[in-house]
Amino acid sequence: MNSGTKLGLALALLSGLLVACGGGTTTTTTTTTAATTTPPTTPAVTPTTLGGVAAIGAPVVGGTVSVVCAGGSTLTSTTSSTGGWTVTITDQTLPCATQVKNGTISGVANTQLYHAAALAFGTVNITPLTDLIMANMLGSSPTTWFSGLSTTSRPVVTAATLDASRTRIINALGMTSTLNGGNPLTATFTAAPGNLYDDALRAMSAAFATAGTNYAQMLAAVSANPTSFVMPVGYNFAVSYAGVTVSTGTTTTPTAGSLVVSVTALGIATPPITVNPATAPASQTAFCGAMTSDATFAGLARTGGGTFTINSCTFTGKVGVVNATLVITAPIALTVPYVITYTYQ
Repeated sequence: MNSGTKLGLALALLSGLLVACGGGTTTTTTTTTAATTTPPTTPAVTPTTLGGVAAIGAPVVGGTVSVVCAGGSTLTSTTSSTGGWTVTITDQTLPCATQVKNGTISGVANTQLYHAAALAFGTVNITPLTDLIMANMLGSSPTTWFSGLSTTSRPVVTAATLDASRTRIINALGMTSTLNGGNPLTATFTAAPGNLYDDALRAMSAAFATAGTNYAQMLAAVSANPTSFVMPVGYNFAVSYAGVTVSTGTTTTPTAGSLVVSVTALGIATPPITVNPATAPASQTAFCGAMTSDATFAGLARTGGGTFTINSCTFTGKVGVVNATLVITAPIALTVPYVITYTYQ
């Protein structure tokens, strides 16, 4: 059985499990008399979620995440031991602004507030990097901006301004080649050593320290001079990142061997599937290109009468992560967010 077939089996089994959990087809009995007819039941609206990871190179544990959107009530969540958080969207409309505060980081109280913005429901991470992106886009303190949001003052964020600031910050910090097109706002990642985004956050902090500055000072500089800020003398992300990745054993050289595929949807995980042999792709472009053209995904969507959309795709070292959404219409209408992780041994 090849990797595509095994992956398709895992996805199909999980899809079936989710449909079973959501219930089968509902049968409505209509009783007709001379006077009345019972109307059919109105189907419930399937909720959407917004969530991600709050981390600085280590997870923000027990932090309070607040979500304010262009429409609807404010939502809150508490970060887990891994920095993960999620909220269920009810009457909210995009875009949404997010903030994490309090909690602990490596057992020490967190006194810094971090922010991000979401232009689509699904994944949005909250980190120092996303906070710097927000500061650059706003040209002011993200904390001040967020505290001013209310029912009469809602977040105004566009894809053009957010993408421009993301590109500007990533380039200025020297992360362009490391992130290789990945989006720190929407990428699926784990706040643990050896993960690309976690290593990048720790390397950024180390580079600030080496240059004799700190995150708060950098945030102030980015806020005050959004298009003309200057990196401190001695800041070198590449050197710091090399030190971080070597110390955590991260390698960017793929090796031939086996492949372990893990699938999680709506918080439900299937047992990992091992494919042997399997050769790691040479680049993120190769990996993500194969994912986009994989007939297994399209076939899974067709069996449920819906669509399978890849929202983001990253590949670093020997780990590829696909963040996707499956929408099915039969036997019930259901929207399922998927995270599929490919780990090459």
